[in-house]
Amino acid sequence: VYENGRGGGAQSPSPPHASEGGGSEALEPLFGRMTVGEDAGACYFKTTRHKVSLKLGSPQKVEMTVIPMKEGNMTIKGYRYRLSGGGAWFYQDFAAPDDAGKYEVEVTNNMPSVKVNLMSFPSSLEVGQLAPFTLELENVGSAPAEIIRVKTSRPWVYFPPPEQGWSNSSDAATQDIKSAVPNSCSPSGTLHSLPSPLQPGASAAHKAWICAPSPGAFELSFAVRFEKDGKLRTTTLTRKVNVNPGFAVKAAITPGFKSGTEYLLSCNIDGGRGGRVDDIIVVGRGYEVKGVFNEERRDGFDVEPASQSVMHATLGEIEPHEGLDHADVVVTSVGSKPGKDVAVSFLKLLRSSEDWDRRVEKERVAREKEGGENFQPKSIQEIRRAANAAKLKAEEREEKGTAIVSTSLVATCPEAYCGVNVLLRYTGPNGPGVLFNALEVRPSAYNANRCPFLVNAQYDTDVSFQEGGVEKDVVVVVKNRVFNATPLTFAFEVGAPSGVEISGPTSFQSVLAGGEEQRVILKALYLRKGIFNLQKIRCVVGNVPFLFAFQWIVKVR
Repeated sequence: VYENGRGGGAQSPSPPHASEGGGSEALEPLFGRMTVGEDAGACYFKTTRHKVSLKLGSPQKVEMTVIPMKEGNMTIKGYRYRLSGGGAWFYQDFAAPDDAGKYEVEVTNNMPSVKVNLMSFPSSLEVGQLAPFTLELENVGSAPAEIIRVKTSRPWVYFPPPEQGWSNSSDAATQDIKSAVPNSCSPSGTLHSLPSPLQPGASAAHKAWICAPSPGAFELSFAVRFEKDGKLRTTTLTRKVNVNPGFAVKAAITPGFKSGTEYLLSCNIDGGRGGRVDDIIVVGRGYEVKGVFNEERRDGFDVEPASQSVMHATLGEIEPHEGLDHADVVVTSVGSKPGKDVAVSFLKLLRSSEDWDRRVEKERVAREKEGGENFQPKSIQEIRRAANAAKLKAEEREEKGTAIVSTSLVATCPEAYCGVNVLLRYTGPNGPGVLFNALEVRPSAYNANRCPFLVNAQYDTDVSFQEGGVEKDVVVVVKNRVFNATPLTFAFEVGAPSGVEISGPTSFQSVLAGGEEQRVILKALYLRKGIFNLQKIRCVVGNVPFLFAFQWIVKVR
């Protein structure tokens, strides 16, 4: 069926024209509905004709080609056939559930068509290995391909910006390490922007890195998207990759020798098949590398196969100066070897992807509670809009000129996150690599940007309901996790969800020294059946309130 919008009305299908050539692959024009007027009787598309010998119960696959001859909207609905020796033609629609057999095609005059090829793409990797490959694009169409992007199904691929180059020897000093990678993450993959437009007949080779953080057998898809006059086209490639164990690192942070001002970072390294540790990078909010215990290992050291090695460094809070304060995320390293940019870029991709996974899971759980068996998840667009709206609330970061975007350095350490990311750079038998660890740091001093409290509770999670209500004990433990600081004076308040009455010391003033804790014994009276969240704790220091996101769920049956 072909409709190009010119003229009005329609004609009945005309008899097929004579074939333009002999043989089973001859092209001949076929007709469906046609516009009247000057185009009446014109050829709208051509298709291949096949001679097929069919045996009873033995299906055959027939590959056909359709060549559109006019601009417009074309729908491929079915096929026609006739028996050997001539006779009438029989028309048959494609039979498929949910209209899957109907193909709608928009035919335009000048459109780009991009061929995609992956060069030197590895079929196997070691965990953390940084393997280079090349994405080749060729425009075989008749118009420029605009706004070219590559969507990968996993956040394991990094395309360095053209000005950054491709060499692993470029240092972070060649770019603003706080700026965002020119990528964005969503629940369905990672989107990378590439230089455009790509002119007709032109080709481009884009260097990239792949780094897999966990072992296993995976399938990685590359969807190359390009536009022309706002119309989107996509070409997709899929590759399988096996990720094998190799270098491994377990990091830990403990209080240091200088009470309250220093922490000890210990990295236990498993050498796998052997190699060399090149550097240890720390990306943290308010923390930086202060020194190293093994000075001879500062610029790297060798690790024997199947052996264990330990690297110690000291961490401390950053010293505020012009343009930098305790709330900033900084990148520091044990050694001075260049090449931190690629490793940190992969950290941005991985952390932002993990953030999306948490958002999707949180949305799924919330909607499942609301809808029960009729649960239907929100669309990707709804989740993306909600996530972007949440990021825009961080107005104080905009005042410092650091916009929070999904793949920025700021996003690797959220505001509420007291911790650091530890990156181990190494060189193994197959080349360079990077391993990632996320660690929590116990704050050593209080400021308004950090929560000084650890709050926990002991309570019954499953309660049997009785007429008149049922009463259960709830023990809340409040701890001051700020060590070696002035005793903390605060106000404790607790609220009650609908359907529950809380009795006991629900509001009082208290003082806790560093490391001290206080137990608050409460009574919860459940007045009806249902699911209740008892986490209604509010601690106020001065005029700064602290609320707690973790839920204390009780099911009353």
